[in-house]
Amino acid sequence: MQNNIQKVFTALPIPGEGIIAEKGQYAWQRPPALDTVEEAISYYVNRFSDKTLADGIAGLLDNGQSVNTLMQGFIDKSIYDGVHSIDVGFLISPVVVELISLIGDKNDVKYVTGFETSKDNPIIDRLIIAKIEDEIINPKPKEEKEVSETSDLNISTQPRGIMSRTMQEEIQWVY
Repeated sequence: MQNNIQKVFTALPIPGEGIIAEKGQYAWQRPPALDTVEEAISYYVNRFSDKTLADGIAGLLDNGQSVNTLMQGFIDKSIYDGVHSIDVGFLISPVVVELISLIGDKNDVKYVTGFETSKDNPIIDRLIIAKIEDEIINPKPKEEKEVSETSDLNISTQPRGIMSRTMQEEIQWVY
């Protein structure tokens, strides 16, 4: 037992270690690997041309994941890993959306882009149906609390506290 506790405490960082740690230890502390928009686009084109990744993306799109959500995930992970900067990620986001949509079209998947403005959204429809099933079709029994009458509450009509003193009591208190 003591040995497990020692392992836990030795694995924790020393207080202040983040202040004195070497710079460049993490990917976000180093310059990005890809500096230009063109390099980042070719990176994503090569990455999405992988058959296993494309099949995974098609499966996620088929399960109702939006193109916008997948794009954000890919770009955020690449920024975290130091592949490209936040600025480049923002600039190439429309290209990544088109690449993911192309994968969905190629696999004959009906997908949601996440940019729809109409109210016909299958993901929201599924959530509404699930909520209706929970609340109307399978209602949970509610516990009813009995409301007691005011006479049971023992409410006193006399004011209490510091501010409830009368003027006569104040005058006596001062002298």
